[in-house]
Amino acid sequence: MQKLVYSVAVSMDGFIASPDGSFDWLAPFPPDADFTQAFLSGIGSVLMGRACYDLERAMQGEVYREKRVAVMTHRPIEPLPGNVACFAGDLSAALAWLREGDSDIWLYGGGAVAGQALAADLIDEIHLAVVPVTLGQGVALFGNGTFAIRDWELYESKPSSSGYFMHAYRRKYDSI
Repeated sequence: MQKLVYSVAVSMDGFIASPDGSFDWLAPFPPDADFTQAFLSGIGSVLMGRACYDLERAMQGEVYREKRVAVMTHRPIEPLPGNVACFAGDLSAALAWLREGDSDIWLYGGGAVAGQALAADLIDEIHLAVVPVTLGQGVALFGNGTFAIRDWELYESKPSSSGYFMHAYRRKYDSI
């Protein structure tokens, strides 16, 4: 069964981006190449919000060309790459399209999309790269959404060479 995996870098005080949406604070903490390659090899598609899509496209020129990418947005993307589809509102249509593949789905961000997925009880795993920085304010890990209590089980925790800790959690479905 495909999993929806929210994998994201987060400050010690729970923010995934600065108030302006930037993540310059991550520069001194590059991701470990081994972890990144191992994670991405199990991912077949990507779910992301429009701000994340625009940022990734500005940095890379294209967004995960070899994977299906669903962008949650109310604005058209022009030109629309062949591997990208736009969706608005409920996540179900986007996830149905992404699940046409056979690998796990990466919930890339942002916080609002992650909050919506958590509220709908769709997230199977959460991988947090906890960075030793406090931002004080910014884009919250799960946006400003409201959701029910969920129990998670830590199944892996390891330090990176650049100073953050990667914690991997999976849902405990039998606990609530």
